[in-house]
Amino acid sequence: MIMPDLWHELHHKRFSELPFDCGNTTNPGVRYCEHLRDWSAKATTPDQRRIEYYIDRYDLREKRILHVGIGNSSLATRFHNRVKQIVGTTIDEPEIGVARSLGFSNYGFVLHNKFSGKADAVDGQFDFILDNNPTSPCCCLRHLADLLEFYGQKLAKGGQIVTDKLGLQWVPEDSHPRWSFDFDDLAAVAAVAGLSAFRMSKTVYVLSRSPPPPPDLLSRSRYVLRRVRMAPGQIARNGPRLIRNLFRRGANRLAPHSSRPRMSETRSGLMDASSPDGRPNLFIVGAPKCGTTAWVEYLRSHPDIFFPDTKEECFFALDLPNFRFTRSEAEYVNLFAGSGPAKVVGEASAMYLFSRTAANAIRDYNPDAKILIFLREQEEFLPSLHNQFLREFSEEIEDFETAWRLSGQRPANTVPPACLEPSTLDYAAMGKFSEQVERYLAAFPAEQVRVIQFRDWIASPRDTYLEILDFLGLKDDARIDFPPINEGITYRSRRLVRFILFPPALARKLVRAVKRLTGWKGRAVYPIMHETVRLLSSTGYNKQIDPHLRDEIRRYYADDNKRLEERLRPVLSQTGQG
Repeated sequence: MIMPDLWHELHHKRFSELPFDCGNTTNPGVRYCEHLRDWSAKATTPDQRRIEYYIDRYDLREKRILHVGIGNSSLATRFHNRVKQIVGTTIDEPEIGVARSLGFSNYGFVLHNKFSGKADAVDGQFDFILDNNPTSPCCCLRHLADLLEFYGQKLAKGGQIVTDKLGLQWVPEDSHPRWSFDFDDLAAVAAVAGLSAFRMSKTVYVLSRSPPPPPDLLSRSRYVLRRVRMAPGQIARNGPRLIRNLFRRGANRLAPHSSRPRMSETRSGLMDASSPDGRPNLFIVGAPKCGTTAWVEYLRSHPDIFFPDTKEECFFALDLPNFRFTRSEAEYVNLFAGSGPAKVVGEASAMYLFSRTAANAIRDYNPDAKILIFLREQEEFLPSLHNQFLREFSEEIEDFETAWRLSGQRPANTVPPACLEPSTLDYAAMGKFSEQVERYLAAFPAEQVRVIQFRDWIASPRDTYLEILDFLGLKDDARIDFPPINEGITYRSRRLVRFILFPPALARKLVRAVKRLTGWKGRAVYPIMHETVRLLSSTGYNKQIDPHLRDEIRRYYADDNKRLEERLRPVLSQTGQG
């Protein structure tokens, strides 16, 4: 039990600017305005990511985590298959909706005000209590004391309350600036609550009853191995974009100051002054292997359309954090800095269709945006997707039928380390287009959504091009050339390509030695490597799927496709396509 006289003394000596008791017993501590409260469709903040990196180093298999302020539930998405249980709290119903949609059996969630002094809504004790904003929305010291008492009751023996410097210092605009705490402030209130404060890094702070034990050597090794094993998939997906971004940033540094894009002061100073709105108004959301890359290239040549050099940023796929190449709004907006007078500013990320959060997040960002969806018969789509995953080394089961039959029941030991999101290997779920398209039809008016079948645009790309221009309200620029783009590629020897792209330590040391001995000329090894990979690649697939399997997949999706057709029929009629 926290002693009131100790808090009175602390208030007098250290926090006299703050109220001791606000008198609010109904909804204490809630100081956020509405747009800051609901984080269900917003990106994970840097302080929250650092907290996740901190606990990632521990063996979590038998641990319970209490996540205070679940936001977009990306923590549960990341850790649910590695922990005993995650319980999340929030004060906002939309965040509960996102959590419920994930369907994780060991993920519980509850509406609970952490300052309320009520502990019975959250059952049991926890090894980690995560709160990136423990004091930011606070109203008075009495309710801060209630918060720490609640945490003390819920903290298991040897447990840790984890927060971050950035979140601890941040306060909403209408709060008293003294609620911005530093480490010494945190240590002072912790001491009154019977806890000790520890600096675990430059930014991560921990409260506990005893010094937090460091992760054991095996856990740390596993953490390093996880990061290393994810590298091939990240490099395969993001390597070209990383290189382009490095060149672009280098060019920006070399460019005269006056020639760089100027930012206006609207919308937090993030919008490009040369663009009429500064944000994309066209989203190509998928599905993968249905023509998204081709149509970005076809459309970007139109004088009134702008697409950035990079694709698959996945900024709004908040539930697929490892796919999100761009994580901050400033970075995202900067992608469109060169849009100039373009009437249509586009962004394409094929995983947006599979994402459960992207549709609403895009709507919240730009409710007037238009949505392009490309689909394909599942018996064609899924083998092509499987081949793509093999190429990226995010799939290791080379026989598609075997991978298909493991849909929804994939053993953990068959998920390759380079796979960025195990749920993408649930091929049956990836092909359920009805529910995926429905998310966009529910989020946007029908006239802002256009669904195009792969077979239709392949048969007549020029007609499809005119249809899309009409959808976007643009004039025909007389384009008639629609060459094949991003055709399926198969490696003649995946083992050899893996060795070239991700060599073992000894080979990497040899390459570095060559570079040191030959200077800048040694860089020629990289073009040689990639040319070798090109020579080891061929278009098409090594193996076609069995006709009986094709029929099985067609029957499996018959009802789903019928629902989609019925859902689209009034949409097509309403938009003049029927």
